[in-house]
Amino acid sequence: MPVLQHIVAFFMPFGACFPAFRPRLCKAVENYIMIIGMSKKSLHTHRGGTVNLTGTLQAALEAYERGHIEDAQAHARTALKIDPGNGDANHILGICAYRLGQHLRAAEYYRSALRAIKSPFIYNNLGVALKELGKAEEAEAAYRQALTLKPDYAEAHCNLGNALRDGGRVDEALSAYRKALEINPSNPVTLNNLGNALREKGSAEEAIEVYMRALQVRPASADTYRNLGIALRQSGKIDEAIAAYRRALTLKPDFAEVYYNLGNALRDKEQLSEAMGAYTRALELRPDYAEAHCNLGNALKETGDIDRALDEYGRAIDANPGFGQAYNNMANA
Repeated sequence: MPVLQHIVAFFMPFGACFPAFRPRLCKAVENYIMIIGMSKKSLHTHRGGTVNLTGTLQAALEAYERGHIEDAQAHARTALKIDPGNGDANHILGICAYRLGQHLRAAEYYRSALRAIKSPFIYNNLGVALKELGKAEEAEAAYRQALTLKPDYAEAHCNLGNALRDGGRVDEALSAYRKALEINPSNPVTLNNLGNALREKGSAEEAIEVYMRALQVRPASADTYRNLGIALRQSGKIDEAIAAYRRALTLKPDFAEVYYNLGNALRDKEQLSEAMGAYTRALELRPDYAEAHCNLGNALKETGDIDRALDEYGRAIDANPGFGQAYNNMANA
């Protein structure tokens, strides 16, 4: 029977679009839980009592699945007392640390786990933690190790694509996403990431097709509707972009970035009053949103309200002192 479930963290980044789309890693949109059966041999060669160790690891896993992170950590540490250096216990501790936002500690636990178990799933999770730490090259190496051990590991191909995109290697990222989709053609997260990479390449029409495929699988994804809207606007289909943004907001009414994108599309249509309303709503949800302050300033300037425009440029600079466009707009107001 399976003893451990390995939690594979899998990310779907989406980008801001001021002044142009820039990818950024955002929070994990979901965890893919895979049941990986350990061999009987591996279960019975642990030091200490096998039954006690197995039960302790199972208790740690069950506590994690219930959201009882501290209990999961306690059980995993008990397992390490039974079998110091146990790979599964260190993996669980790494997963818990990652869940708590302790990415450096998570990476340390994963490395400890890998000294005992050469698992593609642990290598993948190590890559995810390293990516959060900004160690893109090390993350890429971890994903590649995962794929050496398990070439058909779709999630690792996708995560590798994310790391390659972050490094500006978009063509290689496209290949990684497409490889992931050869293995799992209907994964909406991979489809969304492929669409993002295609947009970066300027292939907006192809990106639109890919986002539509993603929405066939997961029709209630606000993130994908937002990305679809960005691609539609990029291809000049402003009305369709506005419709996509409004659909995203129906699904996620507090999505500040979509209100910002909607404001940009409404400005394209010269619907300045509605655009200002969208920017204002974005700022209600996210008061430090520098790009929204700046573009609200632009809309105010276009209506002739220079004083309020200057105020918004100032707020943009307060939120992001290195925001060059806001300084330029203020100087030209």
